[in-house]
Amino acid sequence: MAWIAQDETRFRPRAAQASGEQARRPGKGEIDGLLEGKSEEALWPEPLPPYVKSDFARLDETDDALFYDTPKLVEHIDKAAVRSLSAYYRETFQEVGDRLYGESGRLLDILDVGASWVSHFPPSYTRAQEADGQDPLGMRCRVAGLGMSAEELALNPQLTEFTVQDLNKNPRLPYADGSFDLVVSALTIDYLVRPITLCREMGRVLRPGGRVCVLFSNRLFFTKAVANWAGKDDVDHVLDVATYLHYANGESGSGVGEKMLSKPHAKDISPSPTKGDPLYVVWADRL
Repeated sequence: MAWIAQDETRFRPRAAQASGEQARRPGKGEIDGLLEGKSEEALWPEPLPPYVKSDFARLDETDDALFYDTPKLVEHIDKAAVRSLSAYYRETFQEVGDRLYGESGRLLDILDVGASWVSHFPPSYTRAQEADGQDPLGMRCRVAGLGMSAEELALNPQLTEFTVQDLNKNPRLPYADGSFDLVVSALTIDYLVRPITLCREMGRVLRPGGRVCVLFSNRLFFTKAVANWAGKDDVDHVLDVATYLHYANGESGSGVGEKMLSKPHAKDISPSPTKGDPLYVVWADRL
């Protein structure tokens, strides 16, 4: 969960940029109620996604591997937002674990998409090597990380395995169907040129009853963010991520056909409604 270190900017919609105003933060309950009480047919009446190829163009189209060549061992949201992220993971891991495994205490098999040197998962998911070289966490659960920097991934104490892969070149995940109980992607979605394909892949590798969670803030590296993300506000971003998850169902992003993921839900988990870095999550469950 770390992508950009230097020249990182806080997002402001184009209208706010032009006027010099600060980007509007969603009001209390605005995000949480954004998708509730509305059917998927009402939210997404069209059979195909409302995007064109240019929506996923970027100002900097150079090879992403060059951009991430230097490890960036920094946080990309402030400390309060990191605490909110950790708290959300703690609650979600418990909820999904209770639903899938009851009171057995079994740990979840997790995939961190866009992983880096830190994941902010609960402490029980921290790898601890024993004297004989055995990895007790690895024997109890699987925590896979997929990211761009081998150096960063190797430093992550919560991963039992990792894969280096450029999702903008290949959004297909190298895992079998139904491999994980929970798939998370934090602070990554705004840089992806084929987000619907990736959302479909995240759903594919989930077990029935599992969950995919996409988390994001308003910080980005502007030249690497896709055009569809830049120039929009936080409410638009929530709607876009929900749209990606909705159209991950069906063939070729049609959103129709055999349904794999539930209707998306959204939540504002920002530590403050007006100060510091905001944090939002959109999630859906595997049917």
